[in-house]
Amino acid sequence: MAKPVLIVGAGPVGLTMACELHRYGIPFRIIDKLEKPSEQSKALVVWPRTLELLSPLGVTKEFTNTGFYARGGHFYSQNKRLGTFEIRIDDSRFKQALMISQCQTESILTNYLRKNGIYIDRGVTWLEQQENNNRIQVKLQLKDGNIETADYEYVIACDGAHSPIRHHLGIEFAGEQDPHDWFLADVELLGLDDPSYLHLCLSSIGPVALFPFGKNHYRVIGDMGFAASSEKRKDPLQEEVQAILDERTILKCKIIKSIWLSSFRVHQRKVKKYRQGRCFLMGDAAHIHSPAGGQGMNTGMQDAINLAWKLAYVLRGYAPMEILDTFSVEREQIGQQILAMTGRVTKMMLLQNPILKRLRNTFLALMLSVPPITRLLARQMAQMRIAYSHSPLHQEGKGFFPNGIKLGERVPDGEMIFLSKSGVKQKIYLWDLLQNPSWKLIIWTDQAMMIDEANRFVNHFANLFRNQIQCIILLGGTEFSFDHSAVICLALDPEKIFGKKLGVTALSSVFLVRPDGYLSYRQQSFQISPTEAYLRKWLFPSCE
Repeated sequence: MAKPVLIVGAGPVGLTMACELHRYGIPFRIIDKLEKPSEQSKALVVWPRTLELLSPLGVTKEFTNTGFYARGGHFYSQNKRLGTFEIRIDDSRFKQALMISQCQTESILTNYLRKNGIYIDRGVTWLEQQENNNRIQVKLQLKDGNIETADYEYVIACDGAHSPIRHHLGIEFAGEQDPHDWFLADVELLGLDDPSYLHLCLSSIGPVALFPFGKNHYRVIGDMGFAASSEKRKDPLQEEVQAILDERTILKCKIIKSIWLSSFRVHQRKVKKYRQGRCFLMGDAAHIHSPAGGQGMNTGMQDAINLAWKLAYVLRGYAPMEILDTFSVEREQIGQQILAMTGRVTKMMLLQNPILKRLRNTFLALMLSVPPITRLLARQMAQMRIAYSHSPLHQEGKGFFPNGIKLGERVPDGEMIFLSKSGVKQKIYLWDLLQNPSWKLIIWTDQAMMIDEANRFVNHFANLFRNQIQCIILLGGTEFSFDHSAVICLALDPEKIFGKKLGVTALSSVFLVRPDGYLSYRQQSFQISPTEAYLRKWLFPSCE
């Protein structure tokens, strides 16, 4: 019997989708046309937000033990340093950019699947598919050359920038190609003292950047001028890369070994919709862009995390199929934002006009000297500012929340005091409570007189949606007794710090958090009917 989901492509995006579906208990098959995984480093950074979202898998320790944290970047122009960009995310346990090669990322996720008895079908090529009768019939060529035809409920296309599935479906990959040639060089070099900083040099000849990803190992990327033809430029030689470093930077570094040398062209392209029928596109199959900012792999992995819980809820009978439409709505908007941001950065680096270059350098130096601006930029790069503010999945309930996070934003992590049934107290982080694959109903109150109402509210939803929702009680200020029976956690927010982050202004407030940690609904009362009306739109009650 065919499994309900076929994942095509076992890169970081397909592997993330596979790991998440396993976490939600959904059977799947994952295939890849390559007989063995690529050993090339490719993408080099996993940002804090991606690490947060991977933490429920229990793999983040392996990630952090394998890679190393980058503290920021130095910017240079005209043989002088313009300033330094520091990366520090204060409201997450993952403070900085984790430098780790894509092949290592793939290895960690593959090991997670293997430990759970799941293996990638390698050497299997997707050939074609046809959707009918609530199924997709897929034709595959197996490793031995035989043809297999099987039915799946859903197909997830993680098959790269040249996606055969996207071409088969006739989905336009709209966008443009940058007219410049670029080079990439993974090298061992000597001469850079602090490996925890990247270097971006905006020379008058062209930009060049150095990204650390191991002891004396750096990725060097640079512009090689306007392309002479539509043909791919010859890969650079080590001597050429060294000459570019000598000519464009003030860094006294010397390449001692080349690992990977390649030329490439930058494309800025994206599909308009990430879903066609029962087939979903994600990762490079849905969007490609400049490598500026290291956003591509992280964006694709978060595509997978966004879809996985929705697909799991539909397949388990917990949610209506309409919830799947929100995947394209939410992630298409994020893809557009990433394309716009990386495109602007690339054009800024390639400026030719001397006056515009001087303005750029003056602006960069000023910006890098203002800590609030650099903190904001760090959050943008770390993908902590990703929000689904216009998603139909979100709704504002009764009440007034002028401060704190907005609907569709990531719920911040925060330290609280866990109150056990036996009276034992211990420190706990909110994101520890979000590990379970369910919605979270968070009740915040600092009034003992509201306890009876809060109990009634919690018990109602813990019973009505017992398969989909878990309840958390946060007591602001002082401790008082509360019925533990319907909650997974009773915690104390003694300084009301977390209440302020949530924007609490009333005596009691209710917050609904999606399985991927984004705020979807809130209200300032314990009225059952408006909260229930919202939930019934997106979830099926467990009992009636």
